[in-house]
Amino acid sequence: MSTAPPSNTSVFGFQSEQIQAEAAVAYDGFYVRQDFDPVIGKYLRSADDIMLWPLLRKLPAEADVIREMVENDDPAVGFMQKNTLVAVENPTTYNALKTLDGGQQIKSLGGVINIGYYSQSLWEQQGRPYGPQLAMKTEKGMSATLKALERCLFRGNATLNPLEFNGLESLIAQDHSFVVDIADGKKIASLLRAIVRLAITDEQILRGVTHIFTSALGIELIEEQTDSQMQYMNLERVTPGLRVPSVITQRGQTPLMSSPFIRDTPADPAEGRDYDLVHYWLLDLNQLSWRGVIPKGGTPDNFNPQIFDVSKYAYHAGLEHYMVDKRFILQFGTLFAGNNGESIWKLSLKVPAGTIGSIGTL
Repeated sequence: MSTAPPSNTSVFGFQSEQIQAEAAVAYDGFYVRQDFDPVIGKYLRSADDIMLWPLLRKLPAEADVIREMVENDDPAVGFMQKNTLVAVENPTTYNALKTLDGGQQIKSLGGVINIGYYSQSLWEQQGRPYGPQLAMKTEKGMSATLKALERCLFRGNATLNPLEFNGLESLIAQDHSFVVDIADGKKIASLLRAIVRLAITDEQILRGVTHIFTSALGIELIEEQTDSQMQYMNLERVTPGLRVPSVITQRGQTPLMSSPFIRDTPADPAEGRDYDLVHYWLLDLNQLSWRGVIPKGGTPDNFNPQIFDVSKYAYHAGLEHYMVDKRFILQFGTLFAGNNGESIWKLSLKVPAGTIGSIGTL
């Protein structure tokens, strides 16, 4: 005679009842109980490491293609005879503003989770085995969307894939990317400070550096160089509850943040590169923003990906109800770099081939 576990046994917050010793069966994406291990392994990275998206300003897009007006140049001025006051005159055609060419088009991101109505009914009747699967599917769908969003913020390329928006790699201004070999002892913190100096000392273009993003390896390299000097190890609050190291630059303490979505470049002899590249992004977040369109029916003033339930079926049981058969995650928008990408700088460090993916660095 077999015995079943007591009903309503709580396992990791889930309720299990009379587990049967047979294999689980999938109906339209819902696994219904027969026999299962109540411990669910989690192998996928969650959205906890999304760093850049929460820091971006979110603004409503006023057109399908986002462009900007910029100050072109100053009017001509100069010294003059103080007795005659014959001054340099500017023609009536002088215009301090110009429209930058191109622009960034609004794009759409998201996905659909299909929900079989019968399978959902059976799953509900069996006491939701394997936990609240619909909620977990939705959570993972939202996490996947946020991860795709963060990847595109750094590496998006609308030329290679017209459906995605341009990220930092595609928006950076010309002459803002530097490649340096640190084998001869160059200090990474000093190189970062040098780029900040270039950014803030241009007398024609107003810009700065508010944040530095790099990979986990980039953090490790600068830790090895600073060692006990600790000039970089001051902690800076970037969001409530989150403190990160900071580099002391000409603008004070500048947060140094690690992102798993920054992809360092391994050596490739076929391309004539016998070294790895580790990347640092120096950004002025005052000039970077997300220009979004809130989906109709979505939550007002919320530019995050939003969830919609979709149905093509309806039934009546006293009141009208709908049989949800799809859960839609949707977001409209694009990354926009003000001042034609002058807010973006990149430092790439040459390190020995094999440094990426190893447990030893320099």
